[in-house]
Amino acid sequence: MANVLKILSASGEWHDYTPLIKLRGAGWKRNDIDNAKAGRTKDLHMRRGKLGEKRTCTYSLLQTTRENAAQLDDDLRQETFRAVYADLHGQRESEFYCSEFEATLVVAHDNEDEGGDGDSTTTTELWESKPFNMIEV
Repeated sequence: MANVLKILSASGEWHDYTPLIKLRGAGWKRNDIDNAKAGRTKDLHMRRGKLGEKRTCTYSLLQTTRENAAQLDDDLRQETFRAVYADLHGQRESEFYCSEFEATLVVAHDNEDEGGDGDSTTTTELWESKPFNMIEV
């Protein structure tokens, strides 16, 4: 399977979020970056001054553990980060930023220990993200 989303963490380790992406949960958009003189003239002719392009990638997660969601949040909260992503033109790598990430607690429940003595329990939390954007720098 192609890498739909891998992010380089602040510690220099690549984190692969591909298995966490929903079916139809990855989107891609290209935006042109024009110079300040771009726009319509008084006679309605379009004046372009294309300087470059940027990508915006949108993702939605499946339900996942708190640990996975927190790790993704840590990776996305870096000022900028490297990401490998699925693009209309193939797999690419670029520098991005993410200014907003939101997740919802779907379910939380306690699990008793396997011994059944009731002395210890662990809590399982499942989280799901709202769609989030990564914008190319």
